[in-house]
Amino acid sequence: MATNSNPQLGAATALVQLLTEYPELRRLDWRVASNGFFAGALAGDLLMREDARPIVAAWRVVLGGTVRENAVTFKGEERCAFHVEARWRDVRVDLHVSCPVSALAETAVAA
Repeated sequence: MATNSNPQLGAATALVQLLTEYPELRRLDWRVASNGFFAGALAGDLLMREDARPIVAAWRVVLGGTVRENAVTFKGEERCAFHVEARWRDVRVDLHVSCPVSALAETAVAA
């Protein structure tokens, strides 16, 4: 069997399968790395205005992996950033989702 010299094909196939099997998950902006250490990895990004935690939790249920959370400043706004690192069908997946810190506080007050 011939080996695939384009690592993007496996990641692209995995992305199609992921989006087909889990259409209910929130849409992200996707990139497939073409070379270097992350060649063939999927990266999904989403900047949210509302609390990002439910979206991150839903993706983590599907992907597994680990979640890291940290504070960042983006365009002068304090945000809470979530990074999910996982492997899905032998493809590295990195999700970066963020929301304003104030959205987390609003959710806590509403609860």
